[in-house]
Amino acid sequence: MYLPPEWRGVAKLLFVFRDKYEPELAVLEKFLAPGGVMVDVGANYGIYSLYASQIVGEHGRVIAFEPAKKTFHVLQKNVLLNAASNVVCIQAAISNQPGKITLYHHPDPSRNSLAKSDDWNKSSEVVYADTLDAMLARYGITRADFVKVDTEGAEELVFWGGQEILRTSKPVILFEHNPLASSQMGLKPEGSWQVLSGLGYSFFVWSDGVLRPVSINDVVGGNVLAIHSSAEHRA
Repeated sequence: MYLPPEWRGVAKLLFVFRDKYEPELAVLEKFLAPGGVMVDVGANYGIYSLYASQIVGEHGRVIAFEPAKKTFHVLQKNVLLNAASNVVCIQAAISNQPGKITLYHHPDPSRNSLAKSDDWNKSSEVVYADTLDAMLARYGITRADFVKVDTEGAEELVFWGGQEILRTSKPVILFEHNPLASSQMGLKPEGSWQVLSGLGYSFFVWSDGVLRPVSINDVVGGNVLAIHSSAEHRA
């Protein structure tokens, strides 16, 4: 795994501690299988994508979206270093509509965001955005078994733009619940929960190797697993 030497924060912690710091990596082993399709929205430098790549194998596919130019180059380099030929890297932001949007940089690249903060935004870049449904169709992806979404508060927009794939595939979804970041974007903290609940999803957290049912009132922040009612027997 390659990381630029100037990077700090979560990026370095993940590199050193792997699933001890990001325990939900184990969820991929539970819900993905050889030949599966995983979609990584907000792939950053690729730890989830590369982990999934090993699970789905040569007959599976991983679609990794990362909008930030520098981070995307790191993602590409890590895919090449790991000879992960089943990973497709796409430089784009995923949102609820196509267009150009501003991505604000954070000192920790894993926290780059569409929301501007006067506390740390010193630079930004304009990136291309499109909906999840449109991007998957463009690359010939007709199903998804697992979708991971970490977009620093913009998760709700991803789900609005992915209605078709969510309705037809009913993938297991791992998303970040970040109320503060969502509020900074003018979105409701409970927005993602409401969209997914309307599609028939229930919510869980991964705790000590066990899935525990939760509601939005139980979770202050962090990663949440959404499982469709048709697949709750797998929880």
